[in-house]
Amino acid sequence: GVDLSKNAPFNLAFNPARLVVGGIEGLYWYDGTLVAIQSNMTPKRVIRLKLSEDGRSIVSAQPLDAGQPAFELPTTGTVVGNDLYFIANSQKTQYGDLGTPKDADKLQGVRVYRSNLRYAWDQKGVETTAAPQAPAHAPYSQEELQKILSLPPKGVVNPAPAPVQKPTEQPTNH
Repeated sequence: GVDLSKNAPFNLAFNPARLVVGGIEGLYWYDGTLVAIQSNMTPKRVIRLKLSEDGRSIVSAQPLDAGQPAFELPTTGTVVGNDLYFIANSQKTQYGDLGTPKDADKLQGVRVYRSNLRYAWDQKGVETTAAPQAPAHAPYSQEELQKILSLPPKGVVNPAPAPVQKPTEQPTNH
């Protein structure tokens, strides 16, 4: 995290024995929580993370959607109202370094998926502070965190759009 009042980074605390936060492809702020798309793990999922009052630790987690057949390689999206719309089949492995398709015949139509961010809103979720809080990885020093924050963003390559096909599955409504 970053303390904006001090312009200083900090490690977000959580219990790694109760929560895996790796494989995050997209991260969004929603009504005092963080919502993460985790595409580099099994099962691929969308999860809501409740933060402590000071915002320095994750106190509970609530899966919103997990293991959906449409989640071939979910990626970033956008929050609209109480919903997160995101690409469920990014196909990014089907493109080369310059953003051109490796084999255009293998491309599918883009599937946009919707997760209801209010799903199970009043449920407690999985507590993630049961054990002493520790970062999931070796903590970064303040100097290392400052260096990470000063790095310029990686360049974005916009690949040629895949042919649009009518989706065969309807998005879920929770």
